Amino acid sequence: MAHTFLIEAGRWTLQGDWLERQGMPIPVQGKTLIKWVRDDWFTMVTKL
Repeated sequence: MAHTFLIEAGRWTLQGDWLERQGMPIPVQGKTLIKWVRDDWFTMVTKL
């Protein structure tokens, strides 16, 4: 199964829980921006 959504240009919203071993879940939210710079290279920026 191929997942191409990680390299498609666009903006993505993240929401979930950060899990640490032996710890309580920590709620997190963020965004990811993917932009193609050239035909063979992309930039990905994520803020949590």
